[in-house]
Amino acid sequence: MTHTDQLIWLVTSVIIYCLVAVIISFKLYFVKRATLVDPFVHFVAFLSLYTLPLPIRLIFTDRVEGNISPYIADFSGYIPISVLFCAMSLIVFYKSYFSSIPERLVAYLPVIRTTSSSGIILSSAGIVAISLFLLSTLAVSVGGLGEFILLGYGSTKETVGLGYLAVGLPWLFVSTMFIFVAFDISRHRLWFFIGLGALLGNIGLHLVMGNRSMVLYILISFGTFFLIKVRYFKWKTLLFLGLSAFVFLNIVGMTRKSEYHSFQDFLTKSFDGASRALTDSTEGMFYTLTVGEFVVPFETLPQMVRTVGTRFEPWLGWSYLRAPVFLVPSAIYPDRPLDLANWYMQEFYGQQGRLNEGRQFFFLAEGYLNFGPFGIIFISVIWGIGWRLLFEWLKQCDFDPGATMIYALGLGYMFRCISGTFVSFVSGFTQQSLAIAILGLIFAGAIVRVRKMERITVA
Repeated sequence: MTHTDQLIWLVTSVIIYCLVAVIISFKLYFVKRATLVDPFVHFVAFLSLYTLPLPIRLIFTDRVEGNISPYIADFSGYIPISVLFCAMSLIVFYKSYFSSIPERLVAYLPVIRTTSSSGIILSSAGIVAISLFLLSTLAVSVGGLGEFILLGYGSTKETVGLGYLAVGLPWLFVSTMFIFVAFDISRHRLWFFIGLGALLGNIGLHLVMGNRSMVLYILISFGTFFLIKVRYFKWKTLLFLGLSAFVFLNIVGMTRKSEYHSFQDFLTKSFDGASRALTDSTEGMFYTLTVGEFVVPFETLPQMVRTVGTRFEPWLGWSYLRAPVFLVPSAIYPDRPLDLANWYMQEFYGQQGRLNEGRQFFFLAEGYLNFGPFGIIFISVIWGIGWRLLFEWLKQCDFDPGATMIYALGLGYMFRCISGTFVSFVSGFTQQSLAIAILGLIFAGAIVRVRKMERITVA
């Protein structure tokens, strides 16, 4: 196939994907009346963000820069079919999402009822205490928690193999969400302003540490809770806020540094870096779409299309079955298998796949690695049913504040699940948010029951 034929094939695949995405988006908005808190809206948005940047870039240039793979010539011929697979995923997701299966399955899920703001606040305080203990233990080797935070972007090196301690960082945000749950139950504005202060503190913490993905997770999760329980905004306002957040996070990525001397040093370097970046080129405000994070995960799909069945035999579900193993910390199980991100680096980049080295492994690429094209259909069906089931469960709970918190935390994690593997959900979301949120709600419920028993005993 000539270069011209490949280019035509690539442009055609991108056009087909865009048509499918636009048609589905119109049906969501005008027929299904979907809102921004609907999982399908997030799925269309983030799947498109992770699918289109690399193919569109390749239409104009094959120059290797930034995070563009130096091996792009090896798999560029398989990008068009991979784009079509993503379009097929959208269609299959749509069909399964709006099937009757989720509505039948939701009857088997437990219903959450959170009624005590005092119990929720005690849970929040307990999570904060546990989180600070874990983080203080993690930071001992660098001189304390303050010094650990000032490591900035370089702090990730200190967490390698110590994820069971680093979970204190996302747990601090979960504790903040509990405060907003207490606000929704009591409607005392004091709790809202305390929660808002804690929220800004969490965002500031992760900005200093250069953790953009965590900032995005916080914004989406809190935004979802706010839109459901406090106030919903018009689409124009939401689109403006979303674009502003996107540009802001790109600027953060351009300016983040390591080893700050003080918080003042962080501010100075950040403002100087932002000024230089904006002065040099406005393209930098969107670099994640051209040479940054959004071009990385998708490359794994054409690589799998190219090699599964020739270089590698299908895994036949093994990557999904072994996922619970990653719940065990590497400090306890140092010989656990490599996750797919590290495995990919080892197989395609010739690196040994150390824990802090890897390229995100696209969720559809994992499906293809296991079952070929049928794997993409399989994972799209499961995703469609699963995300609709979560939404129906929230409705079944009558938008209870505790249930809304869990729903918001789950929806906020979708972009990581799209750009990652099943392990991202099992090990990442479960350990970083879901488990501690459920335990906190159970603890709050136990406090309510104990107090009721005490009142009955006194009476």
